[in-house]
Amino acid sequence: MINDTNQAVQHFDERSRHRLTIGYFSPFDTLLLRDLIFELDANIDVFIAEAGPEHVITDVLMNDLDCAVVMDHYGFDQEFSKMGLKTALLHTDQMVIGASERLPIKDAVSIEQLRRYPIIYYSNEESSYLKRAFLESLGLNGQALNVERVFSFEHMQMLVSLGKALAFYPHELIRAYDKTSRHIRYWPIKDASDQRFTFNLVYRSDNHNPALRQLLDQIKITDGMPKQA
Repeated sequence: MINDTNQAVQHFDERSRHRLTIGYFSPFDTLLLRDLIFELDANIDVFIAEAGPEHVITDVLMNDLDCAVVMDHYGFDQEFSKMGLKTALLHTDQMVIGASERLPIKDAVSIEQLRRYPIIYYSNEESSYLKRAFLESLGLNGQALNVERVFSFEHMQMLVSLGKALAFYPHELIRAYDKTSRHIRYWPIKDASDQRFTFNLVYRSDNHNPALRQLLDQIKITDGMPKQA
């Protein structure tokens, strides 16, 4: 029994050294992760979990995930260091508004135009993270705009393309991700506060998983943008 237990422990330790668990919350995160993961050693078993931003942050804190991609410095600062988390910058972008080519919008979207239409965002589970960040980035309170969650990215794109709603997107990543939406135009926000933000990889400072260290080393040698962009 002792020999069997020792072998089982050694086998479990070996598997854990070659396993990496990553959380993400949006389709754009996958663009940032895909090429990074592809460059890892082939013997690393990568497990990917999709959940809301609050969910993946909690999972990292609880050691249920090695790391997660989170949008930050948009509307509010998460101050991850106070949670005992470290961050690695993956990408810096600027938020823009997607609107149907049917709508009378030119050059930029004003705050007044934002008030005329529902504004939607995608999250696969109940989460107010993106809504709060978007509203706070504009300096508006929760009652100023009609911001609602939808349950699939495809549904969001259909509503936006038909002129039923507006949505907000990372400018560089939406160009790389959704090249098929010919009926959607992406506009900056007029007279708004700074719409720049970051995508960061967050992880526990005491996580010494060699697979995570290899991922962090890979981040240092890339600019974060997907190769297709």
